[in-house]
Amino acid sequence: GVAAQPSTAHARLVGAAAPDFEADFAVNGKSLSPAKLNCKVVLLTFCDVRSSSSVALLSPLNEWDKAYKAKGLAIVGVTFYPSDIGQSIAFDREAGAVKTVAKADRKSDRALLGAFAAYHKVGFLLMALSKQHALDTYDAYAVNGIPQVVLIDRKGVVRLIDVGGAKTSASVESEFKKLLAEN
Repeated sequence: GVAAQPSTAHARLVGAAAPDFEADFAVNGKSLSPAKLNCKVVLLTFCDVRSSSSVALLSPLNEWDKAYKAKGLAIVGVTFYPSDIGQSIAFDREAGAVKTVAKADRKSDRALLGAFAAYHKVGFLLMALSKQHALDTYDAYAVNGIPQVVLIDRKGVVRLIDVGGAKTSASVESEFKKLLAEN
């Protein structure tokens, strides 16, 4: 097939300083901004618990987290509170899937993210952004498909953007291995 060409917004981001942002909740650690991960290669994954493509990406992300965390790779999942956009959902641990519920709020969304991460054995940081912070951050990173992976080098420069798995996991892995080897 024909390789997807990066959008103009993505082309402008690659080679530029990674936009910073703050989240107010995190699973598997404390909420932090990408700038606080200086000296690490950062792999941001913009995801949605309702997206089968986001769930499918968890397997390689979990493998990479285990294999490369000690070598300087920081994987950070970035999502939003579903209730902020009118979604009343919870995580059904028995079915291993998201389900609709009568009422949801940020507290139940936090429980949903925790249950989702536990079920899928997510060991990396998974952060939730409030609606306005999510809109601003998704705009700053030109997120136009979920999942979207953004690779940031040790100097805080965006080096690769992959939307919806258009690039193979092998090419993303190859690129961050190169970045890990750089000093």
